[in-house]
Amino acid sequence: MKNFDFILLQEKWKIASDRPGSGNTKNIGSIKNIQKLKEGEGSFSKVGENVFDDYWTNFLTKGHG
Repeated sequence: MKNFDFILLQEKWKIASDRPGSGNTKNIGSIKNIQKLKEGEGSFSKVGENVFDDYWTNFLTKGHG
């Protein structure tokens, strides 16, 4: 039997990565470290939701990369 951890209480900007979820799209990726997921310590957790929104709104958009 396997154990499962469910991480339900973190907002997406707190667990997001600064890399896409797949290699060829603009999908928002998440961090992969389980402890950091549980604690909401993603790439944007220290800089806030506004930086997350700006980053992903402009990710791979003409004139921004």
